Amino acid sequence: MPEEVKKKQEKDDLDKFQALPQVVQDFISSPKSSKTNLDIFKKFKLSSEQESLYFDITDKVFYKELSLEDFPAEVEKAFGL
Repeated sequence: MPEEVKKKQEKDDLDKFQALPQVVQDFISSPKSSKTNLDIFKKFKLSSEQESLYFDITDKVFYKELSLEDFPAEVEKAFGL
């Protein structure tokens, strides 16, 4: 990915994060959330690429681009389950 495109994506991601309610921002960046994610990565032995994919999917939920109802199917599709 070209550097300019990467920087724009990072800015867009930050803007989306900052637009979330504070309580959601706090949850996403909490130690408990970090620990839960690490536990999932270890339990399922996810590669770096899979971890990134996991965050892409969970981000869609936080940004209301994916419903919780559709979350399991999205995970199954993304991970080929």
